[in-house]
Amino acid sequence: MMDLLKKEVFLSLGIGLVACLLPYLFRTDAFILISLSLTLSWLVCLVATFIRYRKKGLWFLVGLPFVLYWPTGLVLMTLACRHNLRACP
Repeated sequence: MMDLLKKEVFLSLGIGLVACLLPYLFRTDAFILISLSLTLSWLVCLVATFIRYRKKGLWFLVGLPFVLYWPTGLVLMTLACRHNLRACP
């Protein structure tokens, strides 16, 4: 039987992949809101994992690159628009 920590690592990857790939799978206008809400739920799970497992909870960071894909892209686009680098729609 899989222990709880392994399940939480798979939860991290699952939330991360859904947050990253959702806009590509479903062309919806609300993808920013959905992706950011999944990012916030991942952060809540991260804090809960660190509280429960301490150093072993670092395995939960496996989903971090996927979770931060859209928020990082949106910040970079905002900065490019602010500095007038022809990145604005």
